[in-house]
Amino acid sequence: MTTQRRDQLIIFCLFFITPILYALITQHAWEDWYITYRSSKNLAIGNGLVFRPGERLHTFTSPLGTLLPAFLTWITGNYSDDLVLWLYRICNSILLGLSGVLLYRFGKQVLRHSLPLVLLLGLVLFDSKLIDNSINGMETALMIFFLTFCLYVMTGGTRRLVLPLALGFAGLMWSRPDGFIHVSGLSIGLLIWAPANGTVRTRADWFQVLVKAALLGLLFYLPWILWAWWYYGTPVPNTVLAKGLNSTTDIKALLKTLVLFPYVSLTDPAVRLYQVYAPSYSFMGGWPAWVATVSKLLGWIACFYWIVPGAKKWGRIISFGALISCLYLSLIKSNYPWYIPMATLLCSGSLVILFDQLIERFRLTVARQITYGLMLIVVLFQIGLLGAMAYQMRVQQATIENNRQQVGLWLKSQAGSPKETVFLECLGYIGFYSGLTMYDFPGLSSSEVVNARRQIGAMDYPFVFAPLIEQLKPDWVVLRPYEHGVISTKSQVLSQEYEMVREFSVWDKVESMDVPGKSYMEWDAVFRVFRRKKEGTTLSQQPKSNELTTSL
Repeated sequence: MTTQRRDQLIIFCLFFITPILYALITQHAWEDWYITYRSSKNLAIGNGLVFRPGERLHTFTSPLGTLLPAFLTWITGNYSDDLVLWLYRICNSILLGLSGVLLYRFGKQVLRHSLPLVLLLGLVLFDSKLIDNSINGMETALMIFFLTFCLYVMTGGTRRLVLPLALGFAGLMWSRPDGFIHVSGLSIGLLIWAPANGTVRTRADWFQVLVKAALLGLLFYLPWILWAWWYYGTPVPNTVLAKGLNSTTDIKALLKTLVLFPYVSLTDPAVRLYQVYAPSYSFMGGWPAWVATVSKLLGWIACFYWIVPGAKKWGRIISFGALISCLYLSLIKSNYPWYIPMATLLCSGSLVILFDQLIERFRLTVARQITYGLMLIVVLFQIGLLGAMAYQMRVQQATIENNRQQVGLWLKSQAGSPKETVFLECLGYIGFYSGLTMYDFPGLSSSEVVNARRQIGAMDYPFVFAPLIEQLKPDWVVLRPYEHGVISTKSQVLSQEYEMVREFSVWDKVESMDVPGKSYMEWDAVFRVFRRKKEGTTLSQQPKSNELTTSL
């Protein structure tokens, strides 16, 4: 075995084992996994690719992230939901292993020194959001694999470009429909700086390659568009419609972000640069302030390396791609941690090319040692965050997610029929384990909620809850204390038409722990369950006084 093959085998094993160990330690299953998996399971058992049997509603975003669990459920005979999740984790871990090998080959093509290559592998391997969202049921590993493949192909990894790039483009779209965003910045960069790559030597050559690859990639993605259009009546996922409903675009703020991005990215917390290397939902508190500062600084340097005089061509291209990805996340105001690792990957590529260039420029031993020291600090920063977030998610799973599961199981035991309706925001665990008809906000699984929101008009979360409950009249309502408080100040619908029958609280347990990111866990530590009153009858499950705990 050659040295290069041995290195690639070691890298594959590291990138495969790390997420598996993380999964064994944390057992983390994300809330949204159970939204997608409910549709996957229905497909596998013959109910169709739907959240609610009998209603063709496109309630997921990632085609591959839904079809693969459905296939795993089918081949295992619907034996165990936990088994399917673990098989999905293994598939994603294999994809991360392959991504590590592709990163190694990509680094060999664009870097001159070995330490920046090690830094690149370390930054990706120890990215806390990437590892967590590759084992908790999300589609992040799929996105990373196809994006890494595109980088590898663009930088000379294959003799031919059009077909491999088309497969990479299509894979990103099959993983998530906005996947093209993360290669659009790279593609624009290729047209601006036009690096020589085998037979592709001019800007015109790159233009022809990219146009052909884009059209062919669209052709590979077209079957899903046509099938979804036929099956659901629209190629646009209901998740996109629900999240974008009643949203307004502030043109002035949009132009400010576009024109002044280098400035606002450092001053405006709405800009997502501070999340690039930070843990999931770190903006909710519970993490040291310097974590966001370091993350923002690294992201800013990576996104604007392309404007530095004398920067390498591939450094400019990847840096510009990182800029477009971060700008996209800022414009859509995405706080979802599974959206961010693609931007982090591009930022890491930009940073290591910068470090590679610094090593070349600095002839003095002291300057080089400083550069090596900075590289080591960056990797240690990533390792530390990964360990801290593993601890956080282990506690999150054992307390918060288990509590959500208990809410769902209790509702299933109390409901008289699966047709009974539940209004809530936390759709995943509660919806899956209750098996009831869900009226979720913003309407990911419910056309009734989307239609009601259209009638009510533009109202923000959670102020729209009261008119939604008044109009939909669900049998059950599940609320956090904050949501309960807002509804009570705006409407009497809960006090007049509903009665609180149970409170599920792990607040005391969370408060007794010293956990990084505890503020995020506090948000979901208490759920209050209300049941609609029936005229002339008394609720059969009247709570005892000791079942109700104090509010937050």
